[in-house]
Parts: sequence; C-alpha cells; structure tokens
Amino acid sequence: MFAQKPTAKVSCLATNYPEVLVHRNADGTSRLEDVDDWRVNCVITLGDKKLFDEALTLPHPTPFRDAMDAIDSFRSKQAPKIIKEKTK
Repeated sequence: MFAQKPTAKVSCLATNYPEVLVHRNADGTSRLEDVDDWRVNCVITLGDKKLFDEALTLPHPTPFRDAMDAIDSFRSKQAPKIIKEKTK
C-alpha cells in the first residue's frame, strides 16, 4: 500500500474588534459612532507543516461583509497559488 499524500487545508478566522470613532465638526462639536472592525487571519497547513500563517491586509475599519469577501477571495485565488508555490 502507498501512503496517501497529505491534503492542504485552508482555514481563516475573522475576529471583531469594535471601536468608537469620534467625528469632530468644524464648530467644535463631536459625535461618537460605534463601528465594527473585522480582522482576518488565515492559515494553510499541509499535514503537520504550516505553509502560511498571516493576517490579511484589510482597510480600517472593515465591515463584516468585506471581511467575508476577503476570506472568499483568499480561499479561491491566493491560497491555491501559495500551496502550489510552497509544495514545488
């Protein structure tokens, strides 16, 4: 029997870091706005070996939908390139 070649696994974790933004007006008044800022970290493993473990570069603040779009883009476009490059 031949040993099976390990399969690359891609996982991404989105974490919310809520913030309060202060908007200052020209007349000296200000208003507070609660915003969500989502950050995403993705990991690619092949067996026990980590091929990639980094945070994705996202604008600040990042809404939830944009974080999910970044994960989809990473999984479909960047991850296959990274796996191909690292397993040559």
